[in-house]
Amino acid sequence: MLVDFTVENYRSIKEPVTLSAVAQKQSDRQTSQSSKHKRVKSDHEIAPGYHVEGWDIELLPVLAIFGANASGKSNVIQALDYLLLIIAYGTQQAVTFQKLLKYVKLDPFKLDSISEQKPTRFELRALFDNNIYTYSLVINKNNIISENLDYALNTTKRTRRLFHRQWDESNKKFIWKTGDDFAGAHNQLQDNIRENELFISTLVKLKVNIVESFLNQGKRI
Repeated sequence: MLVDFTVENYRSIKEPVTLSAVAQKQSDRQTSQSSKHKRVKSDHEIAPGYHVEGWDIELLPVLAIFGANASGKSNVIQALDYLLLIIAYGTQQAVTFQKLLKYVKLDPFKLDSISEQKPTRFELRALFDNNIYTYSLVINKNNIISENLDYALNTTKRTRRLFHRQWDESNKKFIWKTGDDFAGAHNQLQDNIRENELFISTLVKLKVNIVESFLNQGKRI
């Protein structure tokens, strides 16, 4: 289940934009309802939230994005589609989808010269078995800058690293860090992952218990 998704420097999106499925808390809803402005329906009036055991949040089963025409609403959804696509199929295989889906390419914000040269950042948080997984990716047209996957148990709330890799430009290689929960033969593949390919898209093809549930759910978000 989606918790939230953040994208920065993608198409018409320059600054970080977050699509969140976390419902408003009761205090926030009361403040909104007591406003002198025209009352807007609270989250629970539109769709009851799903209580997440062990976490002080409720997740909404339905999301909607409102805004003026040409304000970038569809680009938020396209960014999420793009991320899920390259996770499932890899950055190279995703190129074959470009004939059908024009947004299936890395296209940074181009209205200023600085952003056009910067990488794009994605962050996806998803819930499975009441544990929250966080996958973050910083990428440009040439290679992966950083890739990270963590998870937090609902019992401890403590974030645990699964894997992290950071591109070292001076040495032209990745610096890897893996957590104790991520031990296994799959880590032997690290040196064989190309600089423009996701490690997580390789894990999709393998059965790695600690991430298998997250990857399977990612296909259904």
